[in-house]
Amino acid sequence: MSPAEVPSRHPSNFRRVVLALDPGADYRVALTEAIRLAEALHAELNALFVEDTGLLDAARHSFVRRYAPMSARWEPFGEHEVETAFKDLANRVRAAVAEAATRDRLPWSFNVVRGEVEKAALAAAREADLVVLGAGQDALLSALRSPSLARLGKQARERSVLYVRPRAPVARLLVVVYDGSPAADRALATAARLASPSELTIALIAPDDKVAAKLERQAKAVLGDQRAGAAFIALPKASAAELCGLSARVGAGALVFGADNPLLGKAAARKRLDETTCRVLVVR
Repeated sequence: MSPAEVPSRHPSNFRRVVLALDPGADYRVALTEAIRLAEALHAELNALFVEDTGLLDAARHSFVRRYAPMSARWEPFGEHEVETAFKDLANRVRAAVAEAATRDRLPWSFNVVRGEVEKAALAAAREADLVVLGAGQDALLSALRSPSLARLGKQARERSVLYVRPRAPVARLLVVVYDGSPAADRALATAARLASPSELTIALIAPDDKVAAKLERQAKAVLGDQRAGAAFIALPKASAAELCGLSARVGAGALVFGADNPLLGKAAARKRLDETTCRVLVVR
């Protein structure tokens, strides 16, 4: 494959960064990440506040109560109170988005929808969008509320999504999982827009040295002028556990996959990737 043939395989021009937030999300962390991505990708920021239907359904039960610290008493907590809380929080989030986007001169929009945060975000996004799913801020709920590849199943491959983890490292270094597929080319091209060459580690998924050399040449063609300084590591059979271990060893801030990577089609692998301490970026 010649370098001239590569660009048609990896158009990575995202038009919008869709930031999806629910009432349990730490919108400050996710907003900072989304702003950085929108700037790097020259994209519009669209913040999507999702009113969690699960909380509304729970509030409809007559036995639901909340503890009020001021009165040290348990008080009724119904659907009206939840909707009021949603409105107040949405207003605060909108103000934060407006301030951050205006400061950085980014085009932006803000919408409120009702549903399950992950599914609502994917439904709102188009092919040319990158979805950012924020992580829960409550340590006790983070395992349940954090964005999950396992929970989304096959839908995890239908859009380009960044999964922001609780307490994930802020390191800019990216590990790109590269097997030479069209989506892997797009993932690598996207990573090259988000980090400098010295911040890129490309994990070549190759059964032998010959295939690894071929993949390295192809990856360098995708990177073009940005190839100098990038690191290449050959992995014969990369399991989810091995990739998580590699990201930890090099101090990566994110693992980057093409959406057609076979690992993403395996439930056990998606579950293991959910457990990694770094962000996971899936590029369609």
